[in-house]
Amino acid sequence: MPGQIQINGLFGLVVCGGKSMRMGTDKGFLLYHDKPQCYHLYEMLLPLCERVFVSCNNSQEKKIEPGYSTIVDLPDFKDTGPMAGLLSAFDHFPEKSFLMIGCDYPFLAGIDLLHFINSFDRSEKAAAFYNASAELYEPLLAFYNRQTAEEILAMHANKDYSLQHYLQKNHAFKFYPRNLKCIESVDTEPEFENALKIIRQTMH
Repeated sequence: MPGQIQINGLFGLVVCGGKSMRMGTDKGFLLYHDKPQCYHLYEMLLPLCERVFVSCNNSQEKKIEPGYSTIVDLPDFKDTGPMAGLLSAFDHFPEKSFLMIGCDYPFLAGIDLLHFINSFDRSEKAAAFYNASAELYEPLLAFYNRQTAEEILAMHANKDYSLQHYLQKNHAFKFYPRNLKCIESVDTEPEFENALKIIRQTMH
């Protein structure tokens, strides 16, 4: 990715995602690009963000190699999906906004994130990659302004743990990626094998 454009006030958050029932293993540690996906994305975020963290639970933290910073889900938020990671991050760093990236997207490239970051005004409350064919946001390819913390915390208190709901209700900025492959989510073992095959072909 060209250049270092580290954005003041923006922290990166790589969401491990836990043990997917359909995948049968933790997506954050799948190998697409010669290193676990969570590390690949962490390094992809470094040129864009002031600091980067892996968002994980207690058991995942034990597997994270030294040198990669982590934010562990706080007990108050555990077992509520990606919202737990985001609220835990806001709790630790209330003055920062977050660029949140899930480990489900093996075709995501640094240039896709660069286009995304340059597509909206960072005074927006939230912005996300948008899947036009499904008419849905990608909550784990998204920017959450620090101003959103209280509203998302209120949703959590009401037992609504869906970041998709938050983005929809607030008419978050929609980013339509040029590279549609980058929003392709890989959730099963056959999909993983197919994605790996495609990535290896493009490398040769």
